[in-house]
Amino acid sequence: MANLSRKSGKLLLLAGAAALLLASCTESVAPTFKGTPIRIVEAKSISELEAAFYRYRYDIEQLNTGVPPLIIESLPNEITALNSSARKKKLFVQTLLPMVLLANQEIAQERKILLTLNRQLEAGQALTTEQLHQLQTLQTRYAVTGDPSENK
Repeated sequence: MANLSRKSGKLLLLAGAAALLLASCTESVAPTFKGTPIRIVEAKSISELEAAFYRYRYDIEQLNTGVPPLIIESLPNEITALNSSARKKKLFVQTLLPMVLLANQEIAQERKILLTLNRQLEAGQALTTEQLHQLQTLQTRYAVTGDPSENK
């Protein structure tokens, strides 16, 4: 398996790259904080959610200062009871944006790995065991069919 055939590996890489390109074809205008650990926020109420945003200096109106890497466990149930659709929309977008940016960063990293593996295969070099594992992990994650060790 360490000697992955160039053709089957390239097909798998191209399929994975196509999926990743579709998912990450645009750059975000909102910068993320560099080096800040991801924080998981559990907010049972809108006031708790807004307090968390304040605590992490996250203001949807001031995106030029960056978007902290937050994972909000769930939207508070009371959000549906808000009368202001503008406030509902703001909270919804403010809640999802950090998670979307984190997902985009992950996709960009995976894309970089795939492009590196593709260049290596195009140069006729075999993939290491670790690289094969990375490729199989991405294959599983994106439900790309085929056996990367098979010669097609």
